[in-house]
Amino acid sequence: MIKVKNLSKDFPRQKVLTDIDFTAKDGRRVLILGKSGSGKSVFLKCILGLLVPDTGYVEIDGTDVSALMAKPRLKRKLTRVRQNIGYVFQGSALLDSLTVEENIDLALEFKRLKKSERDRIINEKLKLVGLSSKVRRKYPQQLSGGMKKMVAIARAIASEPKYIFYDEPTTGLDPAMVVRITKLIIELSERLDITSLIVTHDMGLARRAGQDVYFLKNYTLSRTKKSTRLEELYE
Repeated sequence: MIKVKNLSKDFPRQKVLTDIDFTAKDGRRVLILGKSGSGKSVFLKCILGLLVPDTGYVEIDGTDVSALMAKPRLKRKLTRVRQNIGYVFQGSALLDSLTVEENIDLALEFKRLKKSERDRIINEKLKLVGLSSKVRRKYPQQLSGGMKKMVAIARAIASEPKYIFYDEPTTGLDPAMVVRITKLIIELSERLDITSLIVTHDMGLARRAGQDVYFLKNYTLSRTKKSTRLEELYE
């Protein structure tokens, strides 16, 4: 479980997050909606321990991530917490100089597995996201935007994390691929029993995939009621 309590984060001359409480229960798909620039990505970075909150704390499975960041000698423990989190970046963040298999293999480096075992995992994860093993030798520039996103998801689940964070997973994709990625997010969460934290402004994705929905506005995060029409949140 992920728990956030009284979290605030500001930058010089810029208020971003104020007194936020948040919970992501195990096995749930949790949506965070909000306009561009509202602080959604900053919030994700605070949870990951990439940014230190000004006040409050982030707890992942009982470990205070914020406290670990403040103590360099506990860096190894923080790394172990992060290894249990897969991350799908908004722009996929595949390395152009590496093939598909090499990009996915990056997520397996810390496990020190034999090459045969890594190969098996790479093929398995590609199949899970709906891609043929034939794409293993291709480079990112040879793939469509949707295929890049699926490779990014395959990389995120390669280490079999407990949590997966999606940062705007459908941005820039055509309508057919948006539907495909949305279905994939739901299928993976159910099949792998992964807790999914999804940052988006995509109403379709939110309606189809969201089990618990939060809205970030005016520096604060509030949970929406099931009866709420999501479009009303932006008015």
